[in-house]
Amino acid sequence: MIALRRFPDLWRRLDVTVRDLPLGVLLLAVSLLPVFQRHGTRLGGVADRPFDAGAAAVLALECLPLAVRRRWPALCLALVSLGFAADQLRGYHLVAGTALLIALVSTGLHLERHRRAAALLFSAAYVVLAVALARLGSGEPVSEFVTFYLLVTIGWGAGAWLRT
Repeated sequence: MIALRRFPDLWRRLDVTVRDLPLGVLLLAVSLLPVFQRHGTRLGGVADRPFDAGAAAVLALECLPLAVRRRWPALCLALVSLGFAADQLRGYHLVAGTALLIALVSTGLHLERHRRAAALLFSAAYVVLAVALARLGSGEPVSEFVTFYLLVTIGWGAGAWLRT
């Protein structure tokens, strides 16, 4: 019983990256389960691709940066966004796409400086992704891309709201 009471204290003493790593590892593990493959975020309607070495790299790029989401939120958002873009453009549609929302909430909550610049850069990167997906011939209307953008900005806004 005493050991159970000491666990929270031991956990809090660990470095923040060690405490954040299990979230990314859990998301990575869930994405590897066959039952969850091809059930992730679908933006742009790119045809599904089978899980291959490229998908493994994209999966790592989407999940593992969550370990630094509190220490370096801008870097985390940049890496997760890059992984998400590759996920959508290549047609893997991994459950790990959820990491984008986690990274956005964390960035809204933990980014100390250059918040507007980060928001503008993320928005510009999203426009580039939407144009690239449209050029692939996804057939999605512009309203789909706008709706997705509005939903992910809610994630950033939720993080900013938690900050206050």
